[in-house]
Amino acid sequence: MKFNFVTAAIATSTTLAISALSYLSIPGFSQPAFGQNCSNPAKFYKDRDLRGASFQLCFTNSKTIPARFNDQISSLRIPKGRKCLLYTNAGFKGRRIEYIGATNVVNLQPEFNNQVSSIQCTTS
Repeated sequence: MKFNFVTAAIATSTTLAISALSYLSIPGFSQPAFGQNCSNPAKFYKDRDLRGASFQLCFTNSKTIPARFNDQISSLRIPKGRKCLLYTNAGFKGRRIEYIGATNVVNLQPEFNNQVSSIQCTTS
């Protein structure tokens, strides 16, 4: 199953240019509704200290995460107004931990470091 999530850029002060829309295809991620405010997404990193390869989520119920990030997340940034639940197993199963923004986690707790397999992000 393949889903898209959308990023958009404002071309002028009041106009959204269609050509500025870009679609990043990531298997397993749900597409946010067009018009949702995705200007401040949660960000997940492979390495501690908010470093290394990363991906961003706005609102999602992702039962699995991209294969290259499965069991690879070590740090994260959750912006103000967002809440994310991280699970150690796909399908929102296993141990879970909740983070409410604004928060930076520079090193996940040992029982979650390199163990996350599904994520739910919503407004808090």
